[in-house]
Order: sequence, then C-alpha cells, then structure tokens
Amino acid sequence: MNSFSAIPEATHEIKRFEHGEALTTCRFSPDGRYVFAGAEDLAVHRWDVSTGTTTTLEGHESWVRRIDFSVDGSQLLTAGWDGQIGFWETDGENPQPHHMLQAHRGFARWVHASPDGKSIATCGNDLRVRTWKLKNYKMTADMGGHDRHPYAVMYHPDGDHLASEDLMGWIHIWDTRRRRIASKIHADIMTGYDNKFAADMGGARDMEFHPDGSRFACAGISNVVNSFAGQQDPLAILVDWNTKQIECHLEAKDKATGVMWGVSFHPNGFVACGIAKQNGSGTIEFFKVDKESIDSARVEQTTEKTNDEQPSSETSDKTDEDSSESKPAAPTLKSYFSVAVDKCVRGMDFSPDGKQIAIACSDGTLRILEMNKKAETESESDKKSEG
Repeated sequence: MNSFSAIPEATHEIKRFEHGEALTTCRFSPDGRYVFAGAEDLAVHRWDVSTGTTTTLEGHESWVRRIDFSVDGSQLLTAGWDGQIGFWETDGENPQPHHMLQAHRGFARWVHASPDGKSIATCGNDLRVRTWKLKNYKMTADMGGHDRHPYAVMYHPDGDHLASEDLMGWIHIWDTRRRRIASKIHADIMTGYDNKFAADMGGARDMEFHPDGSRFACAGISNVVNSFAGQQDPLAILVDWNTKQIECHLEAKDKATGVMWGVSFHPNGFVACGIAKQNGSGTIEFFKVDKESIDSARVEQTTEKTNDEQPSSETSDKTDEDSSESKPAAPTLKSYFSVAVDKCVRGMDFSPDGKQIAIACSDGTLRILEMNKKAETESESDKKSEG
C-alpha cells in the first residue's frame, strides 16, 4: 500500500455515525481521537473515531454552533446560543462542564483560544467582542464596534490581534494590547439584507486563519434574495493579513443557492469549503489558492471585462487619475473539485494529520471522509505482482 497523500479527487466516506437530531457543527479533538458535534437537541456529542462510542455532554440551554479546544487539548470550549461558554474535560468517561460562563446577552456565537493558551476570545449578539482569562474566567477586554451581529472572532497566530466578522460583511482587526480596532475591511460582496423579512442575513458563518498567519478565510453567503427560503449564494473570501486586502472570492464551480457553513486550510495548500444547498443536499468544495491560480483568475476576469466593455467618446476622455482611483475587484476562483453529500453540510473539519474530513449533516449524521485512494486488498496486490 502506498504512503498517504491528500488527494481530494479520491475522497470517500469511511465511517458514518447516526444521531437522532440535526447536527450544527463539528471538530476533531487535537489528538484526532474524537470528533465533537453540536446538535439541535441542545447537547454536544462526542464520538470515538476508532470505536464509534458516543458520549453526550449536557449543560447548554440552546444550540452549540462553535467548538474549540485549549492549546494543550485538555479542555473543550463550547459557545452556545444561550449566551454561555462551556468548559469541559476533553477526555473522560462522562465529561461534565466544570464552568459555564455567561459571556453575552443573546447568542454567544464564537469562542477561540489564544495561541499562548492563557485567554479566550468570544463574540455575541450583544455586538461585543470580549477576551477572558482562561485560568479564572475573568473578562480582560470588552470591545464594541460592530453594528450587526458578529459571527466569529479569532486570534491571529501572533496573539496580539483578533479578527472578527459580522452579518454585513465587516471584518474588524483588533489590537488586543490597546483593546481597540486597528483596521476595518468591508467584504461588501458578503452583505445581504432580506427585504421581504427586513432582516440582515448576509455575511459571515465561519472563519479560519492559515497556520502561518499570512491570510485568513471567511465563509458565508452573498446575494440574498430570500434567506429563509435558502435563496442566496454560498461564498468565501481570502484576506491577505499584511495588506488587509481581499485576495479572491471562492465560489462553487457548479453554482447553487445555499449557505457556505465551513472553510478550512489544508496543510497541502488547498482550501475546502462545506455548503448546505437550498435543495437539502450539500457539497465539499476544493480550491487551489496559490499565487498562480489567483493571478490566472485575475487575468481571466480582466480579459472578460475588457471584452464586454463598449468604448464610447465619453469613456475615452477619462484621465489616468480617474482610472487609478478605481480598485480592481478581487478575482473569483471556482472550485476545481467537489464531493457531493446527500444532506446539507452544516460543519466540517480536517483531522490533525490532514488525512480525513469530518462533516456534520442536517440529517443528524456525522460522516468521516478520507482523502486518499482506497487500500488495495492483498489479492489485488498479488495479481499486480504476478502481472
């Protein structure tokens, strides 16, 4: 059998664990032994990947949409729509919350541990971004600036900055030492206001930093028509950390309406996104996000725009100064491969070794996919040797 290499085109399901209620999110534990998933029964469920043994963690009074871990992996961190952050022992026969922190009024949307393992960051429907000491659960910063619900907040790998994103496409970069906004980025393509229901439904659903801190990704929705009927476009963006500019947009090659609930960087350099489609199915989309791919998309986009333009006497009088003021739109990258899922994908995560993907589905199943060629049987190997 050949040594493992991540091959998205060879992705196949190897395990499926059943649960009676729809799942809301999922994460591998840092050691890869477990997958934890939130569910609409208000609990968090832990599956032992090798044995399939299930353990139920009860303590929240509403859905859990974000799961994280302490840096050493010993603590499970959960953010619930009851406004609470739960702290649990990751490993144990029957984990109980050893603390429930009332972090926000309304939903607590997100929790993320700092790189030094000393603090956590949270955000919620009260429009606040907060940091807390992990040792004693004391608040160390309470920062405002979002006009709409922030969905995610994460520490940059340098530990001195946070990035948060909201429903209207605003991304705030925070200086954790000075406890204030350092810069703002507006991903206006991720803004969506539902006129029929008079609700802000666009913007963010997931966020992740590249491990080296050079860029981060935000996933969510765009072009909202009727979000309650699923009429919007799934979308992700990549943001360059140094320039604070949007590098590119990520869209499924076979465009479909729905929500992009997950985005994750793989160690091999590609990005995967999980989509829940309006028709009740889903996909995992794979993107090449190297410089060559982004530059190629930019050239293609510029060429298409030039070909579509109809020159006139009015446009020909534009000065160099006028043209320099307009910034080129970020190019759009289409996925180069996708894996079809028969139910909506509502959460996804790569295993620590990069070999597998866990996906949480709307039918209550947790599925484990492997990204390599299926192992040959001994008889198949023998036949090849004989040949």
